[in-house]
Amino acid sequence: MTYLPPPPGMPQSAIREWEGLMREIGALAERALDSTARPERLWQVNQLEALIQATDHGAQVGDSNYTREAALAAREFVQAFLVWAETELIVDTLPDGSHITMTPMAIMSLRASG
Repeated sequence: MTYLPPPPGMPQSAIREWEGLMREIGALAERALDSTARPERLWQVNQLEALIQATDHGAQVGDSNYTREAALAAREFVQAFLVWAETELIVDTLPDGSHITMTPMAIMSLRASG
């Protein structure tokens, strides 16, 4: 494939635009992962699972705006997100057929040495 620079008046090439968007997505995901620690502490320390399980189906949980079902769905969503963050992904395939694998958590946490 031939590389063509962006035409005059175009601010950047497609790869530069893609890179910027990918970095933005990575930063959002990293902030989302960093934001999971406090809710998890609240869940554990305050025994929120017991509170939710003791709530009738369709009823609001405590003084929240969550129904029992919405609270459980929110919890499962975050738990699935955390499972995804620790799932091994194939990042590249080497000439010998072996794979380089990393988790999304490792990808977001990786820093250049130097």
